[in-house]
Amino acid sequence: MTHDEKLHYQSLLDILVTDSLTPLFQPIISMKDNKIYGYEGLIRGPSDGPLHSPINLFNAAAKYDRLAELDLLCRKVSIQRFGELNLNARLFINTIPEILLQKDYQHGHTLKYIKDSNLDASQVVIELTEQYPIEDYDLMASATKYYQDMGFSIAIDDLGAGYSGLRTWSEIKPDFVKIDRHFLNDIHNDINKQKFVQSIVDIAKGVDCKVIGEGIELRGEYLQANAMAIDYAQGFYFARPNSKPTELLDCSLFSSRKNNFKPKFNIERSDNTAAKLLFYVKPIYTHTKFYDIGERFQSSPELTALPVLNDDATVAGVIWRTEFLTIYASRYGKELNSKKMLYLF
Repeated sequence: MTHDEKLHYQSLLDILVTDSLTPLFQPIISMKDNKIYGYEGLIRGPSDGPLHSPINLFNAAAKYDRLAELDLLCRKVSIQRFGELNLNARLFINTIPEILLQKDYQHGHTLKYIKDSNLDASQVVIELTEQYPIEDYDLMASATKYYQDMGFSIAIDDLGAGYSGLRTWSEIKPDFVKIDRHFLNDIHNDINKQKFVQSIVDIAKGVDCKVIGEGIELRGEYLQANAMAIDYAQGFYFARPNSKPTELLDCSLFSSRKNNFKPKFNIERSDNTAAKLLFYVKPIYTHTKFYDIGERFQSSPELTALPVLNDDATVAGVIWRTEFLTIYASRYGKELNSKKMLYLF
């Protein structure tokens, strides 16, 4: 065992013994009511340790065969904290399906945590996250029905990113499906993603299942999701995960784009004209490489946008710094896209 492996293993044992996990909560928004419908509970390890990241945390638990213990502890701290916050909403908690299938898994503890926190099972939605393929669908359906019979709701997380999402959907008959963030990313500019998501929405309506769109970060993504009648939405556009989550959202998030400017009369005009505010920005072209755009933005932090021209010098559009860096700074975003040209985005 290497030094890092020993460090991870000891950190994992300490976490399991001391319950030293921090639950964060991110709002899930009702697109119909423009209000918070629920919160997804997300877990972080100790901030000063090697397992702060949930990826590192769960990888270590899987490596040392402690997933079941960690899964139960995540439920415990999330439910307890949610009860302390006294949020009048639903709580979505994640679990790995194969954990539910283990013969020695302690199913009754979840209900106990809920009762001890003065919550009701009807407030809790169990999200099934496919990290590994499901081999026994009959047993999986039986395990989830066990929870539904106790009053819990069931959701399939990251639909479209797992091993067999559609089959899992048809076999388990969940109450919610959460569309993976990949399909909501830039959906307002991608007709293929729109068709894919619309097909999910149509299927869901036919089987009495609610759809949640994950990873909505841009206003355009929200407007497109709303236009497609997605039931609920979640993402940084509304709020980031927080240990003390917001209970009220800014109503301007849901408004349509309107020019609310009202001119004022009989006031002294500023001598700052539009011409004085203008400054030159060297344009980029539709054939400019993704990597080169990233270099421009990184070397010029004052730039909020770059003008884009066609090869014949006609205007193609504008690329915004924040939207570009959302892709550029994402996991593997730079590596996967560096050689692509701008017109592909």
